[in-house]
Amino acid sequence: MAPNPGDVKMSPLAISLQGVDQRRHSPSETYTSVFAIFRVPKFDFNLTSSTPNGSYLQFICVGIDNSPALMQCGILNGIRRSEGQDIIERTAWYEWLPQPLVRIDHRLFDFKAGHTIMAFVNMANPTTTTCYLKNINTNQTYTKTYQPENSTHALQGYQAEWIVEQQITPGFPTPHYENVTFWNTRAGVNYGGLQYTLDGGNPSELQTPPAGVEIENSTTFHVYWMENKNG
Repeated sequence: MAPNPGDVKMSPLAISLQGVDQRRHSPSETYTSVFAIFRVPKFDFNLTSSTPNGSYLQFICVGIDNSPALMQCGILNGIRRSEGQDIIERTAWYEWLPQPLVRIDHRLFDFKAGHTIMAFVNMANPTTTTCYLKNINTNQTYTKTYQPENSTHALQGYQAEWIVEQQITPGFPTPHYENVTFWNTRAGVNYGGLQYTLDGGNPSELQTPPAGVEIENSTTFHVYWMENKNG
């Protein structure tokens, strides 16, 4: 998803990916929008003086398609340590893979733990997509219409996804945090309304360490790592 933050020299990141994707129901359908609401989790990073250099990053987002081309937007929470200094990572972002992630200036869109975020990706055509974020607590909004640098990175509309991704340097502690809940999850096809829910969706789990996805109903699901399942 995102390159390693800053210029900290780190070993390769272990990546875990949890969420749900809704894949194309028929050849005539193309996913063109995806929507969800989620709450920003609280973190306890549990770092000590003996914690090594490294980083922990958690991305919460919605998106359309999958590799190599993927448009998504959401938020990032995390921390990185370099030579005893700890830098908190907290920013909204968007990206059109394989282009790099773009961080949104805090003055344009900000949030903190406990805030509720609405995220929406809407495709106007395969090479023009709008990212829309709203902080429901502060009523702050951010809108960005974006095009890839290369038209070969056009979206195919194969799937819509709601994702939590964790990136962590091996040996760096995994923080304790609240479970992440998505609700009002919906997706639209062929430039129509948001008519699809999680019904028939596929839990996506690339796990390091073990993690889980619990689907509560057709529009709500939870993501947790095993050690924090009851958090």
